[in-house]
Amino acid sequence: MLCLVLAIWQWQRGVSANERNILQQEKNAFSPVALPFVPEEYQRVLVAGSVVDWYLLDNRTRHGVPGREVLVDIEIPESDVPYDRVLINIGWQPRVEGLIPTYEIPKWVAIDGMTKFPSEGFMLQDAKLDPAWPELLQHIEISLLEDHRGLRYYPAVVYSTVKISDWPLPIVHFKNKYHMHLGYALQWALIGIACLILFIKISISRVKNENQQELAT
Repeated sequence: MLCLVLAIWQWQRGVSANERNILQQEKNAFSPVALPFVPEEYQRVLVAGSVVDWYLLDNRTRHGVPGREVLVDIEIPESDVPYDRVLINIGWQPRVEGLIPTYEIPKWVAIDGMTKFPSEGFMLQDAKLDPAWPELLQHIEISLLEDHRGLRYYPAVVYSTVKISDWPLPIVHFKNKYHMHLGYALQWALIGIACLILFIKISISRVKNENQQELAT
C-alpha cells in the first residue's frame, strides 16, 4: 500500500512538473518586459547597460566541440531595479589558448533575453583559490561575485536572444523533471508489485504447510 501511495505521489509530481514546463515555454511567446524587481525563471526581459567586465564560463561543449560561454557584467541604471549589476550570457565560443574572447566585447548592450537562475555545481576547491577566477568560471556563483565586487547582482542570469558579434547564441535548457518523477513512480509501482507477489507466494506456501500438517495429524 505504501509503495502504491508513493507511486501515485511521484506521478502527480511528474504531471505538475510537466505543466510548469509547458507554462514556462509559453512565456517565450510573450513580449519582453523591463527587468523585474523579483525575477522569474524563463521570463523574457529587456536589458540595457554599459559593460564593465566579462567572464568566460568553462566546460561548455557544443556539438562535441569543447568551448566556453561568454558572460558580460553590465551596470544597471539605479532607477531600474535595486541591483548594481546583471550578468548576461551573450554567446558561446570554441576553447582557445588563454582567457581571450574570440570577438571584441561591446562597451554597451541592449538586448532581449531570457532569465535563468544559475544551477549549483560541484567544486573540488574554493573558487577563490583558482588564480584564473573570476575571469574563468567553472560555475556561476552570484554570491561569490557579490562578495568579490562588493556589489548587488541580479539573482538571475539573462541569456541573450539577440546576436552580438558572431558568437553563436547561448542555449537555454529548460528543466523538465517529468520523466524523472515518472521513472520514480514506475520504480515504486514495480517494488509494490514485487512485494505483492512475494506476499501472495508466502501466503500460499503457508496455507499449503498448514494443510499438510492437518493431513498428517
